[in-house]
Amino acid sequence: MNAKTQPTVAVVMGGYGPEWEISIKSGKNVCKALEGFPLRVIPVVIRPEGWWAEVDLKNHPINRGDFSFDVSGGSWRFDAVFNALHGTPGEDGLLQAYFQLLDIPHTSCSAFAAALTFNKAECNVLLKGMGFRTPDAINYHYGAPLDIPETITKLGLPLFIKPSRSGSSFGVSKVKTLEAFQPALDFAAKEDHHILIEGLLKGTEVSCGVLKIGQQVRAIAVTEIVPEGEFFDYQAKYEGKSQEITPARISEKAYAEVCATAIEVFTKLDLSGLVRIDFFVSPEDVVTLVEINSVPGLSDASIIPQQLRYMNIDAGQCFYDLIVENIQNKKL
Repeated sequence: MNAKTQPTVAVVMGGYGPEWEISIKSGKNVCKALEGFPLRVIPVVIRPEGWWAEVDLKNHPINRGDFSFDVSGGSWRFDAVFNALHGTPGEDGLLQAYFQLLDIPHTSCSAFAAALTFNKAECNVLLKGMGFRTPDAINYHYGAPLDIPETITKLGLPLFIKPSRSGSSFGVSKVKTLEAFQPALDFAAKEDHHILIEGLLKGTEVSCGVLKIGQQVRAIAVTEIVPEGEFFDYQAKYEGKSQEITPARISEKAYAEVCATAIEVFTKLDLSGLVRIDFFVSPEDVVTLVEINSVPGLSDASIIPQQLRYMNIDAGQCFYDLIVENIQNKKL
């Protein structure tokens, strides 16, 4: 345990997958937002080539045996972790299990909940079984037999082909023709051999941030997403190729249903901290749940920081409260 009066907090960022650069932006923004709060905030970058803490413009290797590092002749340990690592190993349950084994409190959900929500196909099967409306879809393992014409007959065109365990729309294709189907499977398989083939949803794409501090679970706001291209792809998410409008321009009834559904999903799946849940709202106000992001983007341009600003919630105070709560109530 640290002898310092202020808790020492690791903001973990980076990762092993294609989202690592986005995660770095999220992590740096969290560190900036926490300036001025009574915490010793240490950026910790996790990459395949190594794990290191950034202190005084120097990189100090992390001891993975106990998640400590040496500096100035002494060993530093962390009182808590703020998880800003998108993709693997920060969003798929691996880091959550690691921190739980070390008894280090962290701001994200349990290892089981993270692994479940990171697997879009399996999570949607469970959610459908729980009574939530999810898109018509087929779960496919790359290389297994697949009758493509029959799949198109079942789901219609256009449809989406997505890697089941990936984020930021990496490997996602909107398929409009029979000829484009197999290349889209090959493209998705570069990210994950577990593939989700999903029917097209028509309507308004929206995203709802959910926050839990203490016993209160609240929907922050609902944001409408209007991509310039075919769908909310990487360029739309991170290169300004979309409009993100808060509050979403949907009916009061649909807005309330999105919020209520997001809170219900968050609660039933035992999620924690900050989560973003994506939906489609049809012209007839039918709400369909699309995807759960247990470690959502937190760069200044990301959706949840936009929603916090809209609701006049200080992001730094929000992040600080999450950290303090987890220090006081260690996850077991």
